[in-house]
Amino acid sequence: MEPFHDIYRKEEPPFLLRRRKKARPPSVEVPSAPKAEAGATETAHGHRTNSPDFYRSRHRRSRRSTGDENRNSRRLWILLSVVFAIYAAFLAGTFLKGFRKPAAAAPAGAPSETPTAAPDTAPEAAVEAARLIKERIAAWSRIPDAILEAQTLFERGHPEQAEERLIRALESCPDALRLRMRLAQLHIDRKDATRAAELLMEVLEANPDDYSARLLLGAAYESQTNHAAALAVANWILETDPGSSSAHQMAANAYLNTDRKALAIQHLRRVTQMDRDNIIAQNKLGVAYADLGEYVKAIQIFNEVLARNSTDSITYYNLAACYARQGMADQSAEVLSRAIALFGDKFVASWIKQPEFDSIRSNRIFAALTENLEKSAREMATPGPAPVIKP
Repeated sequence: MEPFHDIYRKEEPPFLLRRRKKARPPSVEVPSAPKAEAGATETAHGHRTNSPDFYRSRHRRSRRSTGDENRNSRRLWILLSVVFAIYAAFLAGTFLKGFRKPAAAAPAGAPSETPTAAPDTAPEAAVEAARLIKERIAAWSRIPDAILEAQTLFERGHPEQAEERLIRALESCPDALRLRMRLAQLHIDRKDATRAAELLMEVLEANPDDYSARLLLGAAYESQTNHAAALAVANWILETDPGSSSAHQMAANAYLNTDRKALAIQHLRRVTQMDRDNIIAQNKLGVAYADLGEYVKAIQIFNEVLARNSTDSITYYNLAACYARQGMADQSAEVLSRAIALFGDKFVASWIKQPEFDSIRSNRIFAALTENLEKSAREMATPGPAPVIKP
């Protein structure tokens, strides 16, 4: 019987084996052939063949390893399923615990809230809220009337009653800022700037951006002659509103009263630029220039004012005094003569007694003008003849 031959084994022909042996490098050692396994035989060409028992044993080993892998996979899936089931049970328990939490867990002393009480308390709370808002609306609606009544009482000469009316209104609406501002204005008019400043500080604590309250506070400090505080308020206003004419005027007054006329001029110029008809600011600007020795600018400003308003007595006085301070007696006398024609001898006679005209009293023209004014004043003081009563 011929030896077993594996027909499925691909054997290489002899010529290919010889060719491979020639192509192999001489330095490479040919690995020794592995030991023949049990049941293996060699062919005539030197190749090893396996017996049928070898393949049966290999098949059994393959089936055994496949069975082991399947068992391991099943164990892994069972373990993962158990873990997932435990996690799902934990989530379900947590959800049910929160859902079934008793309502009696409220802190001790707190009012109990039961589902049956909600329909009863909700309408009561709504009714109470409606009643409260109606009362507040009625109180707020009476604020304008209270302010108007107080203004009327003050104009009729009853400032105490006006103050009492505003205080009663504040008792009903303690947070009404308009009432506090009106009461502060009343205190300023009554020369009680300290109380006015207190009220305005309360208003600004509630609303620091209230522009009117800032202006009133500055006016209160001006009434107290607290120029440093008034200047601080003016600068505060100008930080947010650089174009505020009232704030520039307030700052200019503070600088003028503290003898810082150069700083006052900057604010007065802004005021006159924004309001060309503000004669008071223009006169203050001219006087500030004159005090700094800039008489040409001062005279120009006074003449511009008289060109627009030829009946302003303060401007006539300032222009005549500006000429007198420069020793220009003729020009000063000419301005005073124009003022006499408009306002009368008695009105102008009080001007020439001021120290601004001391430097030109020896001037012939000014002396003649002064003599005429004094003569006119004596004639007006001399009583005339008694009237004759006829039967």
